Amino acid sequence: MKDFSEGKAIKLTLTVKRPNGEIEKVVHPKLTFITEAQFKQIQKCTREAGRGEVLSYEMEREQLDNRAHNEYERKAKAYNDVNNEGGEGFNPYR
Repeated sequence: MKDFSEGKAIKLTLTVKRPNGEIEKVVHPKLTFITEAQFKQIQKCTREAGRGEVLSYEMEREQLDNRAHNEYERKAKAYNDVNNEGGEGFNPYR
């Protein structure tokens, strides 16, 4: 099972082995997130349509750590500017 705790899915890439043996990566035009059951359905439909075999998928996610850290830094700077404290003087998450 895939780990869904990393952040919002923004891109879904499927690895497909075509009938001529060529392996290619395909970015899905609409979906950004799928479950294992949906992946199995995509594999089945692709195989039945004669378009090849879907080998794997990868969901690209936005990075949450940088966003959370930047928000912390922004709040700390705003507080410290007003209260004339040093960089370690404020933790907005206490």
